[in-house]
Amino acid sequence: MHTFTLIQTGCLAVLWMVKSSPISLALPFVLILTIPLRMFMTDRLFTEMEMKCLDADDSKVMFEEEPGQDMYTESQMPI
Repeated sequence: MHTFTLIQTGCLAVLWMVKSSPISLALPFVLILTIPLRMFMTDRLFTEMEMKCLDADDSKVMFEEEPGQDMYTESQMPI
């Protein structure tokens, strides 16, 4: 978790430096480069399960979606 946080802090620092420099027009390109960085981290630095744990909204990690209620089964049809 600490390694992931350090990487995120480093990315934030790089984005801040690009934003504050004369090459600030390249900010969207630098932001898009974070996608290959994440793909690199998933393959080499962290396992897929660790990435799912780091991305989870709460402490309960769900690997599959829970079945939900269909809106159409709850609504009444006009006769």
